[in-house]
Amino acid sequence: MKQENWQKVKEVFYSALNRPEADWRAYLDDACSGDAAFRSDVELLLNSYESDYLEEPIWLSDEQESPKIPFLAAGGKFSHYEIVKIIGRGGMGEVYLANDTMLDRRVAIKIVHEGSGLGEKAEKRLLREARAAARLDHPNICSVYEVGETAGRPFIAMQYIEGETLETLIRTNPPKPRDCIEIFLQIATALSEAHANGIVHRDIKPSNIIIDLRKQVKVLDFSLAKRVLIETGDRTMSMLTEIGTVAGTLIYMSPEQARGYEIDNRSDIWSLGIVFYEMLTRRPPFFGATKSDIIVSILQRPVPSLGNFYMDYPKGIDIILARALQKDLKARYSSVTEFANDVRALCSPLSEGSTEWVPTEAVADRRLDPISNGTFLANTGGFDPDTTEFNAVHTAEESFKHFSLRVINAVTATSTIVLLWIVAILSVAGVLWTYWSAKAEQLSFAKEMHKKLTVSALFPSDKRPEGTVLDPSFSPDGKYIAYSLLNDGSSMIYVKSLDAGEPVRLGDGRSFDRTPVWSPDGLRLVFLSDRDGKDGLWTISYLGGTPVFHVAVAGGAKDHALRKWSKDAEHIFSEHLGQLNIIDLNNGQVSDSGFAIKEGAKKIEISPEETKIAYVVNVGSVEQIWLSSLTNSQSRRVSNPNVRSFGPSWFPNESEFAFCSESSGKLQIFVYNTNLDSSDQITFNDYNSRAPMVSPDGLQVKYLPWDRFEND
Repeated sequence: MKQENWQKVKEVFYSALNRPEADWRAYLDDACSGDAAFRSDVELLLNSYESDYLEEPIWLSDEQESPKIPFLAAGGKFSHYEIVKIIGRGGMGEVYLANDTMLDRRVAIKIVHEGSGLGEKAEKRLLREARAAARLDHPNICSVYEVGETAGRPFIAMQYIEGETLETLIRTNPPKPRDCIEIFLQIATALSEAHANGIVHRDIKPSNIIIDLRKQVKVLDFSLAKRVLIETGDRTMSMLTEIGTVAGTLIYMSPEQARGYEIDNRSDIWSLGIVFYEMLTRRPPFFGATKSDIIVSILQRPVPSLGNFYMDYPKGIDIILARALQKDLKARYSSVTEFANDVRALCSPLSEGSTEWVPTEAVADRRLDPISNGTFLANTGGFDPDTTEFNAVHTAEESFKHFSLRVINAVTATSTIVLLWIVAILSVAGVLWTYWSAKAEQLSFAKEMHKKLTVSALFPSDKRPEGTVLDPSFSPDGKYIAYSLLNDGSSMIYVKSLDAGEPVRLGDGRSFDRTPVWSPDGLRLVFLSDRDGKDGLWTISYLGGTPVFHVAVAGGAKDHALRKWSKDAEHIFSEHLGQLNIIDLNNGQVSDSGFAIKEGAKKIEISPEETKIAYVVNVGSVEQIWLSSLTNSQSRRVSNPNVRSFGPSWFPNESEFAFCSESSGKLQIFVYNTNLDSSDQITFNDYNSRAPMVSPDGLQVKYLPWDRFEND
């Protein structure tokens, strides 16, 4: 498979995953355009995703039976192996318990299904990867004894281990913190050995870890469907097997793996961090009811603090876990050894006979039950992953309240300390009063909001994009910003996470895609494009994939610029030749929005409740901001008529919007209050600042530094 063909297959695959399974057939009919071979490759990946591809562990109970006729029958023989029974069956392979008659030992045999659809080349690739895994020789790694073929099918003979999976242990007899640390360190040494040999496991999770009868940890499945870095031949086939891990449990996948990007040993570090967290808390930090929910959680949510589960524990473990689970690869641990060394250094005092961690009441009462298939079904005991964020940010006012409470408690101790604390309180109060007075003078536009408002540049100085950033906007949850990038006559759409990481380009980058706007649920973007000869509205998942043509715009889309996806999800607000129109998403028909707009309007911004608009009009050589509402047939100017002002962006209260203006000499960001008819400056940079973006909660304003980027 050529690299460009693989890229197309992967794009269609990920685009299909963002649709209901019932819609896959119709989507593939359109996306594959009658190319049977191309469609077969996509369907192989989709089938692998939905199956349990070789996921059944090799230690299943004697009572476990396969509902299908196994390829190898009990009592049958091949080579020097005698089949005892089938002990597991996945979507693309089977696992058998067998006797090695040559060495008189029990082994587990994994064999690929005849109808797996992998093909001869893929099977050979799997064998090469298994041979590489067989080079590993470590007491914490399940040994691979032999790789071969029988009846034309590849098989792997592996060590058969009697014991209990970590998954079962967590569910039935959760290990104590000291045992969790010991298990973690054994897993880490196994991964360190694998990484030293150029092998990335790619599927670290509790069901792939077994604790044998001597309490020794064994890491399984370094064989099938795992990319081996020390193998360099046939790279595209290696990437094809890479998709096999999508069939595994999503909650242990790193952000880059869930997105289908290239991975390295840091993906294993992420997965190990998830397993360690789950051992300590009996649940992973990122979860959801559906696969899409899980992916969103992985890409967006912070790591909840262990303080939700323990009242007394080494607080540094939060910092270690936060680093292991950084969404930005560069910020994550660079090696599993470094990760393990930090855990060992922090937790070495936790030995037999030492004080155990003290769980919260909910954990002690076992109200926090383990998960089932990645979904939380039990009473959470008050734990809310959306609000219990690690490294929570407190305002100075909140910090002062906490400080004061601690002072009051101390005051009761002794009259001498009382006097000292009073002096301290007055001193701190004076400093805080001076601080807040100064800030209030600059940010009088919202006396309450400004205490929490964050104003910052979208890109750091060393991450400037090459080109002009246009139409940036927050996602509905405030976690991402989408924008188009104009560069050398091309226009591409990007999505940037505000947590960390590089901007992600959506689409193939070859078409002129412009003016992206978010869907109300934040899962898709709609944009204008004439790709594939279809001029109109296109949609794409915010995670990427293949864009889907939605509808042609009546009269053509050439002079339109999309501004907002309506609250009812049925229409798109579009700026067209100085007017604000509404495009019907069902038929592409265009109608007037009903707003009274001054002639020559551009950059029209619709308020969150779709009752007001702010826009820009060129009067002579000066750009001015004007305001209009559905309840008022008149438009009015709200900016200084003699000063250049543009780029309005609404706050959620609809009484204020941010904009940029040259009233202070350089372009700076201001906020206009429609009720008070007044403006206040909120940036004081020594460079021009433009394109303000207000977050959906009104607590963030992002902007683009003009002088530092090639934007105009």
